Formats: sequence, C-alpha cells, structure tokens
Amino acid sequence: MKIKGWVYEDANQNEYEARYKFLKEKNVYIYSESVQTNYGRKTYSGVVIDDGGLELSTLDIGLICDSGNLCFGGTGNFDGKRNFNFTVYTD
Repeated sequence: MKIKGWVYEDANQNEYEARYKFLKEKNVYIYSESVQTNYGRKTYSGVVIDDGGLELSTLDIGLICDSGNLCFGGTGNFDGKRNFNFTVYTD
C-alpha cells in the first residue's frame, strides 16, 4: 500500500501528527527485526508487539517507523496482525 507524504498535501501533516500521538498514548509498540538504509529510503521489517487494542493500518505502521513524520510518504505491507514491511521515503 502506497502512503502519500504530507509534503504533497498540507492537511496530511496535522492528521499524521495527531494519529501518531494517539498511537503513542495507546502504547502501540513494534519491533523492527531489520532496518535497511538506502539512498532515499529506509526499509523496516518486523512485528507488532502490542497493538494497544487497536486495529492497526499500514499507515499506522509507517507512522511508528518514521516517528510520526512520513513527510515524503512510503509503501508497505502489513498482514493486519503482526508482520510488517514498510519503506519510508526520505527524499
């Protein structure tokens, strides 16, 4: 699933910040088993340790991986339960 970065739509920045704050308040916790850094991107692979009682989305996983930013967006896969891969675009 492709996630559009907020740099392309001003409204998304506030939405992304609010959602990330909410996820932190719910104590959502992920574990990145692998982090690969390449030019223009950073790829995370891992598992959800605690979903905070929420039904998480791929966007949620991306926000957690990028500490609430996702300025340039990203793309990822999340099975809706535990396993994820997410690539954050860094420029």
